[in-house]
Amino acid sequence: MSQVIQRHMLHADNLDKLDQSSLELENTTCAVLSKELDKKTRDLSHLHGEELEEMNLDELTRLERQIDRGRNRLRRAKGEMLRKEIVSLREKQVHLTKENAELKKQMNDASKEQDSLLEFVQTYESGNRNFMSSAKTPWPMRAEDHLMSDNFLRLGLPIYNGS
Repeated sequence: MSQVIQRHMLHADNLDKLDQSSLELENTTCAVLSKELDKKTRDLSHLHGEELEEMNLDELTRLERQIDRGRNRLRRAKGEMLRKEIVSLREKQVHLTKENAELKKQMNDASKEQDSLLEFVQTYESGNRNFMSSAKTPWPMRAEDHLMSDNFLRLGLPIYNGS
């Protein structure tokens, strides 16, 4: 029984020592991290152009090189983004040019169809005018009267004369 009590006491002492060493380690880690945070905060303020008066010539030169490297990385990234945008816009231009050509072709085809239909309607109407002038009707028929007559049939699209 006494052995169990001794082991328990020894174990409790070891736990106290572990807690103390763990606490010391945490304090040391906290101090290191605090110093690092202060340094990074100071470096960031220097990058923003603040608190430069406290820096010596070597630190200012180092800061200048760091800013130059950052500016060069920024320019490369920007140039790459612009190149990608240019490629994308050129692809879009090719696509739109093809689409435009196809739409022009469709417009020309529609215009040709409309012209041939217009020619057909004009031929048809001139044939009907000749027929009407030669036919004997019980009443005088004007050119507009054939629009109300049941005897005439109009085919196709409405006539557009461009005016």
